[in-house]
Amino acid sequence: MVGPRVAAAIRRGFPTELAFAAASFWLMRTFQWLTKTAQNRTDVPKTEGVGVTLSQRASFSATHSLNTLMRSTKWILFFWLGSLAAGCAAPVTFGGFDLEAWREDKFGCKEKRIGQLVDFETIVKPELLKGDLREMQIKELLGLPDQIEVAERGQKFYIYFLEPGSQCKSSTHPDPARHVRMRFNATSQVNEVTLVDLRK
Repeated sequence: MVGPRVAAAIRRGFPTELAFAAASFWLMRTFQWLTKTAQNRTDVPKTEGVGVTLSQRASFSATHSLNTLMRSTKWILFFWLGSLAAGCAAPVTFGGFDLEAWREDKFGCKEKRIGQLVDFETIVKPELLKGDLREMQIKELLGLPDQIEVAERGQKFYIYFLEPGSQCKSSTHPDPARHVRMRFNATSQVNEVTLVDLRK
């Protein structure tokens, strides 16, 4: 049985949120188990003495280790919950930009993206260049890129076609149709967004 946040993430289908939710749920259950286990153990004196057996000293050592692990897990749990809260904040919508229309116009073949070019330049591009969004989030918002180019030093480029071209028949040999080219650095942040028109 999964927690409500995990179930919600599964229904919404967001990989990033699902990962945070699943990790938070797992850490919560681990913390609860450690707490219960530590409470069920009986502390014994640290010093050796009459009536203190080897098994009792081992029990004390195990309890001490559990308490230490429990304190460490608590801070990890707080970190994950904070990350989850940040990830579940108000979703990025890019103002009045129609993300659904953009995603549906794969390879620009339906000529919807070209009609969104002005809004993309004024609304979406500035948000991308802030560097707050990671690669996975951009794929969730704009859809999978039409092409991916891998460069040196961990960089990569996403290409989204804006208008029909030969890519609508074959994605392997596209003509120089206008397209948006996004460059990601090694930390999966966008550091460049350009409109490419090779026909000029």
